[in-house]
Amino acid sequence: MLRALNKQFPGISLQANSEIYARFQYRKNGLWTPFTRLERLLLALWATLAS
Repeated sequence: MLRALNKQFPGISLQANSEIYARFQYRKNGLWTPFTRLERLLLALWATLAS
């Protein structure tokens, strides 16, 4: 989804990709918060660089 969004709107920043992904990533387990933040960063970086 992020890659398609980045193709539709070129120039989306890493921060914007991270926030967009965060909206769809919500999980109710606070123990995994550091891992979900890392996952969010990695996927946002991947979507930003791939477009």
